[in-house]
Amino acid sequence: MSVALRLDDLPLSRFHWKVSIVTGVGTALRAMNVGIVTFVLASLAQDWKLSPKEVGTLGSVSVAGMAFGVALIGSWGDKYGRRTMFNVVLLVFSVGSALCGLAWNYLSLLLFRLFTAVTLGGGSPINITIVSEFSPSRYRGRMLLALETFWVIGYFLAALVAYLVIPTWGWRAAFFVSALSLLYLPISLKMLPESPRFLVSKGRRDEAERVIRQAEIESGLSATEVVPGESSQVRHYPRARLAELFTGYRRRTLCLWILWFTISYVYYGLFVWLPSLLVDAGFTLASSFEYALVITFAQIPGTILAGVLVDKVGRKRTIVPFLFLCALASYFLGFARSTEAVLFWGSAMAFFNLGAWGVMTAYTAELYPTRLRSTGVGWAGSFGRTGGVLAPVVTGFVLGTWGGSYELVFVVFALVSFVAGMNVALLGEETVGRSLEELNK
Repeated sequence: MSVALRLDDLPLSRFHWKVSIVTGVGTALRAMNVGIVTFVLASLAQDWKLSPKEVGTLGSVSVAGMAFGVALIGSWGDKYGRRTMFNVVLLVFSVGSALCGLAWNYLSLLLFRLFTAVTLGGGSPINITIVSEFSPSRYRGRMLLALETFWVIGYFLAALVAYLVIPTWGWRAAFFVSALSLLYLPISLKMLPESPRFLVSKGRRDEAERVIRQAEIESGLSATEVVPGESSQVRHYPRARLAELFTGYRRRTLCLWILWFTISYVYYGLFVWLPSLLVDAGFTLASSFEYALVITFAQIPGTILAGVLVDKVGRKRTIVPFLFLCALASYFLGFARSTEAVLFWGSAMAFFNLGAWGVMTAYTAELYPTRLRSTGVGWAGSFGRTGGVLAPVVTGFVLGTWGGSYELVFVVFALVSFVAGMNVALLGEETVGRSLEELNK
């Protein structure tokens, strides 16, 4: 029996949860590091007297570094292994966060943040690929959505750290707390296995066999022997090439790149600026952190609901309504004036945007073959991060040029979310219940 069939035939067990939780904690730590900048900016702008354009540039540099890292480290994941790059990412972004806490001026912080962001972005395709390649096809959607829940938890932790730490100890302390992620490295080195699909693609069948046997034992099954035959022979795949994304996978790549760009634009446009927008609207720094905490928390139930729906009604039939509802919430948030309205529409926007993001990650990993998967996910995320790069700068430009035109900012978010929904409705295909190999014959 082939490696793919043995993985897909496994019942959901403690082995899968172990892999998902170890990977998920790494995702949460990355999210906390990404989110810390969002909350640091509001305090930093006051301490260093930064203009809206300078604040937007710092946010965009972070996303630009992530865009580069997604593509670079995603391709390295297909070359050196998922497990190896997971641990490299964890090590480097922890060190980078400590360096950000030591920054002595605006330029040094820009450079340190760019360095850190490269690995923060690179962790995304690695983590998505790990979970997608270990998960049985019938559970893959919800397992990948569970991974996104860890991202939301990490972002929520960033808001919590900001609320508890920054008002008393300042923004540098928030970066140092994030650097404690390094303490997780010994755990991930011990507990995270390499993907058997990756090992087979590199001709390392004996190593793949050991991982699968361990998975079978932890799933309560007797370890089986691979039956010799064409499906189980070692296959040496050619190196993944970027051009392949635009040949046999052209339609999928177009759909995914548009989707990543639009969702990233809205996500980073909202969350990079959220505390600063609240401060500019008249709220205190402390209360802006409280309200941002509430809105950030709304991402969790959004991701959970998407996880419930994604394997029942399908990827496409979940993400399209979520994007249209995000567009609606974005529009009304732009015209909200009371605290209650801001919290309601802001929470709704976060709920549907992150729910859609979670489905997007599951969807992306399914649409490319094993030898191209990490590269495909990486380049989709990299192109998408250009939307994340543009959003903070465009938002800062609008606020600094047109006298704080908040309405226009959120109308743009609404239009972008609507385009994202139409893109999937017209170009997307349904993948629910199909194995990774079946989808990529």
